[in-house]
Amino acid sequence: MRRGFVLALLVGFLASCAARVPCEKTSPSATPAESTGKELFGALASDAAASGAGPLTVALHSIATEGDRIGAFVDLPHTACALVMAVGSPGVTDVDAFAFDDDGSMLAADESPAPRAVFIVCPPHPDRVYLSAKVASGNGLVAIGTALVDPDKAAAVARAVHARNLGDDTGRLDAWPGLEAKVRARRKLLGSRWDDVRRVALPIDPRAPTRTTVEIEPHKCIDVLATPSEEVASLELVAEGDGGHIVARADQDGRDRTLVLCTASGDSVTLALRPRGAPGIAAIVIGVSVEGAEAEVGRSVRVDHVTATQPLAEERKALGDVLTKSGYGAPKPVAIGDAKVGSRASTDVKLAAECARIDVIGGAPLGPLSAAIWDAQGALVAEAQGGTRATLYACGPARDARIDVEAATRPGPFAIESRSMPAPPTFVSHPLAASRLLERLYGDATVRPAGLEAARVARLSPTTLVKEPIELAAGTCAEIGVALDASNQGFSGVELRLADTGAKSDTISRGRFVTADRACAGTTKRSMTAEIRVTTGDGDGLVLTRDLGD
Repeated sequence: MRRGFVLALLVGFLASCAARVPCEKTSPSATPAESTGKELFGALASDAAASGAGPLTVALHSIATEGDRIGAFVDLPHTACALVMAVGSPGVTDVDAFAFDDDGSMLAADESPAPRAVFIVCPPHPDRVYLSAKVASGNGLVAIGTALVDPDKAAAVARAVHARNLGDDTGRLDAWPGLEAKVRARRKLLGSRWDDVRRVALPIDPRAPTRTTVEIEPHKCIDVLATPSEEVASLELVAEGDGGHIVARADQDGRDRTLVLCTASGDSVTLALRPRGAPGIAAIVIGVSVEGAEAEVGRSVRVDHVTATQPLAEERKALGDVLTKSGYGAPKPVAIGDAKVGSRASTDVKLAAECARIDVIGGAPLGPLSAAIWDAQGALVAEAQGGTRATLYACGPARDARIDVEAATRPGPFAIESRSMPAPPTFVSHPLAASRLLERLYGDATVRPAGLEAARVARLSPTTLVKEPIELAAGTCAEIGVALDASNQGFSGVELRLADTGAKSDTISRGRFVTADRACAGTTKRSMTAEIRVTTGDGDGLVLTRDLGD
């Protein structure tokens, strides 16, 4: 019985690869001259049309064998949903379908073990989308078709043809009941936004670790969820760096194991899994965050860092060189000390009536570090953590304060440097929100913040939607950030919804105290609305929309 269970799992998982367009290749096989591909859709196209979908358009059809992929670009009206269907002739027993943005980000997918794949892509979406179909099992003629759908009718069409993706269910985990729900709950807990880069089932054995390597892009994080099969009583998951040293150990969540890894400069880690006791199968789900997401997830779960430090003098010089080029003035040395594990090194400082960038720079062998600024009354001014440094943004009136520095895993030397920044009135009057917003939008990046005077104060509560219009010129992008200020004890849980004006589809970003999202316009201008609310308490927040250019 166990052999049949394992085989079912492997069939559902081993067809997956990283969700990137470079994985694609167009099948070289020729298409029979007498075929148009439309004959393959049959009742599927009829059911879609009967429920409100527009006429079927065949984007591509070709002969394909097991493992082959076919793909084509299609143009989509930015106000309409698109029903995407991939079907095969009787010899094709399992086909998967994908939709990608121009930058390789996966927009939607149906990877359920079935002879057809169907999903819906709704606004906001790019003007041009790359559609791909993969034959997971069998061989024969394969076709990709699309039909435009009014957003108001999308739910009805999805029900009629059993389409995926209105609820973010790709079907990839159908062979492992309950895992899709775990992934959704996990991502909701973390906040921010995540794209899957790998979902795979791996055989695991107590006699030797099973390893898989993953790349982490600069200023991004990965989230790892490992779930063992029933015969595995306990599972160990660690992340290893170069040379095999352990970077992080996963947290325990029942029988599951989870960890979040972030890096400032980009790195690769190897995930090693080993069961205690019987061998079996483990499902690994890896997601990658948007840039700067650490400020959102770091307040909800433990975050580990994989960036190694250099000698302190080299770290200080390297940072100073790039900050000077970005327009920052000369740094004001604040302190030099040694950070320890399990205790905090404290430094008294006097904060001026301004905003300041305060870098806590770690030197080898200091590992990941955390830092916080507290005023004389014990109120939090700013907090941050990082692999090589923690960058704090302190705004507000002149006052006495204290900077605490702590090593996460390895002790070592550190230096604290302060640099002046623009200080708009809203940032001075709402210092904690300003710190959180600057950390989320800029983090430890070396670019000098600009346009801060555009930030406005918004009164936020669970029962009120604060709406912010966003106008994007053709070919431009913008980022909107929201941060909560100090208020009553329960003031937390900020949600940011971005939607095209008049459209009912959206993207939602969440964080405990801060969140942000970005949007881009295609070849035409784009009108959007940002809706902001909190889940608990009420108080003031800062809202800032910044132009990202082309």
